[in-house]
Amino acid sequence: KFQKKKSNSMSSEEVAKFKVKELVEVSARTHPGFNFLGGTGRISKVHDERIDDGGPMKDGSSVRTTGYTYDIRYVIGGSEKRVDAQYIRSKVLATRQELGEARQEEVQRKKAEREAIEAEKRKQEAERLERKRRARQQLDKLRAAKKKKRQDTNKSIQSKPKRPKKQIQSTTSREEEPSAENIQEKIEEKEEEEELEDESLPISPELNWFQDILVHKVPRDPTANDEIDLDTLLTFINQEANPPQPIAQATDRKAIVIDFLKQLEASNSVMLIDQTIFIV
Repeated sequence: KFQKKKSNSMSSEEVAKFKVKELVEVSARTHPGFNFLGGTGRISKVHDERIDDGGPMKDGSSVRTTGYTYDIRYVIGGSEKRVDAQYIRSKVLATRQELGEARQEEVQRKKAEREAIEAEKRKQEAERLERKRRARQQLDKLRAAKKKKRQDTNKSIQSKPKRPKKQIQSTTSREEEPSAENIQEKIEEKEEEEELEDESLPISPELNWFQDILVHKVPRDPTANDEIDLDTLLTFINQEANPPQPIAQATDRKAIVIDFLKQLEASNSVMLIDQTIFIV
């Protein structure tokens, strides 16, 4: 009798967690046998199950967690009776929790975006370094080929017997017209001189000016003296005091510079890889 009285005294101290008309958020319960979608609503009635037990729960609960159940009228329409407190949250608390969860999701999303951007940058940098490594290999091959060609040309010229120069005696004050043999000798001498020159396209005054800028004047990185950054070259050319007339009048100097570089690439004098100019 004493224990029963003490139990009744303790249960009588329990109070309802929610009040009538209070705005709440009800959790969805869609497990097998139940299809309660929940949502935002207001408490329409509070049942004190300690005094008047409504019997088995029909809201998806196996047992009640408190001495009270609640009738809900949803904002978007519909209602639900005798919902256990475990499925109900105060809308203010629910909103705060949702905001906290949303902030956490936003932080995680931004972190994932940053990591993805950094990973992409690392990938692009690795690809750029790989292209530069391959360009270096190609550069070494071109230099070796050009060196070998010059050596072969020099050997062939040195091994070719030189024609003795004819002594032309003038018997009169009037100059004799050159013979066909003399003309052929001059042609052969000219061809030998041209063989010693580097294989390159005909150079215009503008291209000659550009080569001088490229080789002798534009600033370079001392650690990579055969590399020139394209933007550095363009900046230097734009600051050049006396460019040739066609370049001085051009509105798009970059297009002219790219055209010059293509001409020099055709003669294996330079290579342009990823905005970097390699001097062959």
